[in-house]
Amino acid sequence: MLIGLIVGTFGWRGEIKVRPETDFPERFLELKEVLIEHPAGPRRLCHVETVRVTERQIKLKLAEFNNKEEAASLRESFILIPKSQAVPLPEGHLYLHQIVGLSVQTVEGKDLGKVVEVIRAPGNDVYVTP
Repeated sequence: MLIGLIVGTFGWRGEIKVRPETDFPERFLELKEVLIEHPAGPRRLCHVETVRVTERQIKLKLAEFNNKEEAASLRESFILIPKSQAVPLPEGHLYLHQIVGLSVQTVEGKDLGKVVEVIRAPGNDVYVTP
């Protein structure tokens, strides 16, 4: 389950800057391990040493990366957690990954197909059907 995108490094010790992709950025404070997935490589289990939550981003120090150069290789990687660690949502609310595959109908009941993708946009999310 996606919770963040690595957007850069911070300092010389190998901290990374993370753009939260979650409505619960405080969840980062409790993380002990995360999966890092780079678009050009496999997933990697990493151990969280420190977390700092600011208004706009998260700063993480991962045990496996000890300097700015090593951490820079993570840029544009995704931070993932197991779905079992998802924050429970109130009744009637869904995570984006739960929306993919659902049937879509107009108010009149016309079938529009199933959601195949959710595109996150600044103004609102866009649900794609075939």
